[in-house]
Amino acid sequence: ERMDMRCLQCQVPVCSFCFQDEDHMGHLALPFSKVMDQKKKELTVLARLVENRRKDLDKSFSLIDQIETKIQESLISEKAKIISFVDDLKIKHPQRQDELDLKMMSLIADLELKSVGKLDKLIQQRKQLEADLSCLENSVKASRSFLKNA
Repeated sequence: ERMDMRCLQCQVPVCSFCFQDEDHMGHLALPFSKVMDQKKKELTVLARLVENRRKDLDKSFSLIDQIETKIQESLISEKAKIISFVDDLKIKHPQRQDELDLKMMSLIADLELKSVGKLDKLIQQRKQLEADLSCLENSVKASRSFLKNA
């Protein structure tokens, strides 16, 4: 006989004779069509949740872009301040120009190192978000395919 029902307790396909067998005796079952309708509804809800998560990820990407821009702008601004400050000191202390140049290079190198560290952390966060996004997109694609073919 055709297995056109699903045993709800065992979660397996069954036919009407299976309920006479002790393995499924007393279990509840639903026709496959009703089970599929339920699964479609569940999958539709899950797909919407995934799509909402994708919007959250897009916001996170945008925030990372903004932070990267601010770090780069801050680096440029702070470098300019250091250079200007050291140039003023060179005018006041011309005999110490070499020493001031070395100090300026050291300050700028430290500043760049800190900025690179912050940018590296953002790059890692972006990579993790991209991996999450890829998983979500694959889930949505599989869900849509299932819903289309079911």
